[in-house]
Amino acid sequence: MNGYSEHYYIQVISTALSLLSNMKNPSGNIVFLEPSCGDGRILRELLQTTKDLGSNAAYVGIEIDPNAIKKAKQKLNGSKVTLKCADYLSLMNREQLSPECTDSSTLIALGGPPYSPHHLPERFILHSIIHMRAAIVVFILPKRLSRDAEKIQKILNDHDISERWCFDNKYLENISFSFGEDQTTVQQPSILQSWYKLPQIL
Repeated sequence: MNGYSEHYYIQVISTALSLLSNMKNPSGNIVFLEPSCGDGRILRELLQTTKDLGSNAAYVGIEIDPNAIKKAKQKLNGSKVTLKCADYLSLMNREQLSPECTDSSTLIALGGPPYSPHHLPERFILHSIIHMRAAIVVFILPKRLSRDAEKIQKILNDHDISERWCFDNKYLENISFSFGEDQTTVQQPSILQSWYKLPQIL
Protein backbone atom coordinates (compact mmCIF):
# COMPACT_ATOMS: atom_id res chain seq x y z
CA MET A 1 0.00 0.00 0.00
CA ASN A 2 1.23 3.50 -0.68
CA GLY A 3 -0.01 6.97 -1.36
CA TYR A 4 -0.81 8.16 2.17
CA SER A 5 -0.94 11.92 2.48
CA GLU A 6 2.29 13.43 3.79
CA HIS A 7 0.57 14.35 7.06
CA TYR A 8 0.09 10.69 7.97
CA TYR A 9 3.47 9.30 7.12
CA ILE A 10 5.11 12.13 9.03
CA GLN A 11 3.05 10.94 12.02
CA VAL A 12 4.45 7.43 11.55
CA ILE A 13 8.01 8.73 11.56
CA SER A 14 7.58 11.15 14.47
CA THR A 15 5.92 8.47 16.61
CA ALA A 16 8.73 5.99 15.94
CA LEU A 17 11.40 8.59 16.73
CA SER A 18 9.61 9.62 19.92
CA LEU A 19 9.60 6.01 21.13
CA LEU A 20 13.26 5.66 20.16
CA SER A 21 14.16 8.77 22.17
CA ASN A 22 12.53 7.20 25.23
CA MET A 23 14.37 3.90 24.85
CA LYS A 24 16.85 3.07 27.57
CA ASN A 25 20.30 2.32 26.14
CA PRO A 26 19.48 1.24 22.57
CA SER A 27 22.08 -1.27 21.41
CA GLY A 28 24.27 -1.17 18.32
CA ASN A 29 23.28 0.80 15.27
CA ILE A 30 19.70 1.87 14.50
CA VAL A 31 18.04 0.06 11.59
CA PHE A 32 14.83 1.50 10.17
CA LEU A 33 12.82 -1.13 8.31
CA GLU A 34 9.81 -0.48 6.11
CA PRO A 35 8.49 -3.97 5.28
CA SER A 36 6.01 -2.81 2.63
CA CYS A 37 7.72 0.28 1.27
CA GLY A 38 5.76 0.86 -1.93
CA ASP A 39 7.40 3.58 -3.99
CA GLY A 40 9.66 4.74 -1.15
CA ARG A 41 8.00 8.00 -0.14
CA ILE A 42 8.09 7.22 3.62
CA LEU A 43 11.74 6.15 3.41
CA ARG A 44 12.61 9.37 1.56
CA GLU A 45 11.01 11.47 4.30
CA LEU A 46 12.65 9.31 6.97
CA LEU A 47 16.10 9.90 5.48
CA GLN A 48 15.60 13.65 5.70
CA THR A 49 14.20 13.52 9.22
CA THR A 50 16.98 11.33 10.64
CA LYS A 51 20.00 12.70 8.78
CA ASP A 52 21.56 13.81 12.08
CA LEU A 53 21.98 10.13 13.02
CA GLY A 54 24.64 9.85 10.32
CA SER A 55 26.46 6.53 10.07
CA ASN A 56 24.69 5.21 13.17
CA ALA A 57 21.53 4.58 11.11
CA ALA A 58 20.74 2.10 8.34
CA TYR A 59 17.59 1.90 6.20
CA VAL A 60 15.87 -1.10 4.63
CA GLY A 61 12.83 -1.22 2.36
CA ILE A 62 11.09 -4.46 1.36
CA GLU A 63 8.38 -4.54 -1.30
CA ILE A 64 6.69 -7.48 -3.02
CA ASP A 65 5.55 -5.48 -6.08
CA PRO A 66 8.39 -5.25 -8.64
CA ASN A 67 6.90 -2.13 -10.25
CA ALA A 68 6.74 -0.34 -6.90
CA ILE A 69 10.28 -1.31 -5.93
CA LYS A 70 11.50 -0.02 -9.30
CA LYS A 71 9.92 3.36 -8.51
CA ALA A 72 11.44 3.29 -5.03
CA LYS A 73 14.90 2.69 -6.47
CA GLN A 74 14.46 5.65 -8.80
CA LYS A 75 13.17 7.87 -6.00
CA LEU A 76 15.94 6.86 -3.57
CA ASN A 77 18.78 6.67 -6.08
CA GLY A 78 22.06 7.60 -4.43
CA SER A 79 20.76 7.19 -0.88
CA LYS A 80 21.97 4.63 1.64
CA VAL A 81 18.75 2.60 1.61
CA THR A 82 18.87 -1.16 1.01
CA LEU A 83 15.87 -2.06 -1.18
CA LYS A 84 14.71 -5.59 -1.87
CA CYS A 85 11.89 -6.98 -3.97
CA ALA A 86 10.67 -9.81 -1.75
CA ASP A 87 7.78 -11.18 0.26
CA TYR A 88 8.58 -9.79 3.71
CA LEU A 89 6.82 -12.66 5.45
CA SER A 90 9.13 -15.15 3.72
CA LEU A 91 12.23 -13.53 5.25
CA MET A 92 12.87 -15.38 8.48
CA ASN A 93 15.78 -13.54 10.10
CA ARG A 94 17.61 -10.21 10.22
CA GLU A 95 20.49 -11.41 8.09
CA GLN A 96 18.14 -11.56 5.11
CA LEU A 97 17.35 -7.84 5.45
CA SER A 98 20.79 -6.27 5.04
CA PRO A 99 24.38 -6.66 6.26
CA GLU A 100 23.89 -3.63 8.55
CA CYS A 101 21.12 -5.40 10.47
CA THR A 102 23.03 -7.50 12.99
CA ASP A 103 22.10 -9.23 16.22
CA SER A 104 23.10 -6.13 18.18
CA SER A 105 21.12 -3.64 16.05
CA THR A 106 18.10 -1.79 17.36
CA LEU A 107 15.46 -2.49 14.72
CA ILE A 108 12.50 -0.16 14.17
CA ALA A 109 9.75 -1.35 11.81
CA LEU A 110 7.43 1.32 10.46
CA GLY A 111 5.06 2.09 7.59
CA GLY A 112 1.79 0.66 6.37
CA PRO A 113 1.35 -3.06 5.67
CA PRO A 114 -1.31 -4.21 3.19
CA TYR A 115 -4.83 -4.12 4.65
CA SER A 116 -5.97 -7.36 3.05
CA PRO A 117 -6.33 -10.32 3.20
CA HIS A 118 -7.94 -9.86 6.59
CA HIS A 119 -5.15 -11.30 8.78
CA LEU A 120 -2.20 -9.88 6.82
CA PRO A 121 -1.67 -6.72 8.95
CA GLU A 122 -1.58 -8.87 12.10
CA ARG A 123 1.01 -11.16 10.49
CA PHE A 124 3.21 -8.16 9.69
CA ILE A 125 3.18 -7.11 13.35
CA LEU A 126 3.97 -10.58 14.66
CA HIS A 127 6.63 -11.21 12.01
CA SER A 128 8.37 -7.92 12.75
CA ILE A 129 8.55 -8.64 16.47
CA ILE A 130 9.01 -12.42 16.66
CA HIS A 131 11.21 -13.11 13.63
CA MET A 132 12.94 -9.77 13.03
CA ARG A 133 13.07 -8.92 16.74
CA ALA A 134 12.02 -5.31 16.26
CA ALA A 135 12.26 -3.15 19.36
CA ILE A 136 9.61 -0.73 18.06
CA VAL A 137 6.80 -1.19 15.52
CA VAL A 138 4.71 1.73 14.23
CA PHE A 139 2.19 0.91 11.51
CA ILE A 140 -0.83 2.53 9.89
CA LEU A 141 -3.43 -0.23 10.11
CA PRO A 142 -7.12 -0.81 9.44
CA LYS A 143 -9.31 0.24 12.35
CA ARG A 144 -10.26 -3.38 13.08
CA LEU A 145 -6.75 -3.93 14.46
CA SER A 146 -7.69 -1.84 17.48
CA ARG A 147 -10.01 -4.71 18.47
CA ASP A 148 -7.37 -7.36 17.79
CA ALA A 149 -4.50 -5.66 19.62
CA GLU A 150 -5.06 -7.43 22.95
CA LYS A 151 -5.04 -10.80 21.19
CA ILE A 152 -1.77 -9.90 19.46
CA GLN A 153 -0.36 -8.68 22.78
CA LYS A 154 -1.15 -12.03 24.42
CA ILE A 155 0.57 -13.92 21.59
CA LEU A 156 3.68 -11.78 21.98
CA ASN A 157 3.83 -11.98 25.76
CA ASP A 158 3.20 -15.74 25.72
CA HIS A 159 5.95 -16.17 23.11
CA ASP A 160 8.55 -14.78 25.52
CA ILE A 161 7.39 -14.37 29.10
CA SER A 162 10.51 -12.33 29.92
CA GLU A 163 9.20 -9.45 27.77
CA ARG A 164 6.16 -7.24 28.25
CA TRP A 165 4.79 -5.78 25.04
CA CYS A 166 2.51 -2.75 25.08
CA PHE A 167 0.56 -0.99 22.36
CA ASP A 168 -1.00 2.40 21.69
CA ASN A 169 -3.76 3.19 19.20
CA LYS A 170 -4.32 6.58 17.63
CA TYR A 171 -7.36 7.00 15.41
CA LEU A 172 -6.72 8.72 12.08
CA GLU A 173 -9.27 11.01 10.47
CA ASN A 174 -10.28 10.81 6.80
CA ILE A 175 -7.26 8.78 5.74
CA SER A 176 -7.06 7.68 2.12
CA PHE A 177 -4.49 5.74 0.19
CA SER A 178 -3.79 4.83 -3.42
CA PHE A 179 -2.75 1.54 -4.94
CA GLY A 180 -2.23 -0.21 -8.25
CA GLU A 181 -0.97 1.05 -11.56
CA ASP A 182 -3.92 3.41 -11.92
CA GLN A 183 -3.39 4.75 -8.36
CA THR A 184 -7.00 4.11 -7.35
CA THR A 185 -7.77 6.14 -4.22
CA VAL A 186 -9.95 4.76 -1.44
CA GLN A 187 -10.79 5.81 2.10
CA GLN A 188 -10.46 3.33 4.95
CA PRO A 189 -11.04 3.81 8.70
CA SER A 190 -7.53 3.50 10.09
CA ILE A 191 -5.35 3.75 13.17
CA LEU A 192 -1.73 4.45 13.96
CA GLN A 193 -0.68 1.53 16.16
CA SER A 194 2.60 1.47 18.09
CA TRP A 195 4.25 -1.52 19.76
CA TYR A 196 7.08 -1.30 22.29
CA LYS A 197 8.50 -3.18 25.28
CA LEU A 198 8.44 -2.22 28.93
CA PRO A 199 10.61 -1.40 30.78
CA GLN A 200 12.90 -0.92 27.75
CA ILE A 201 10.90 2.16 26.78
CA LEU A 202 9.81 4.49 29.58
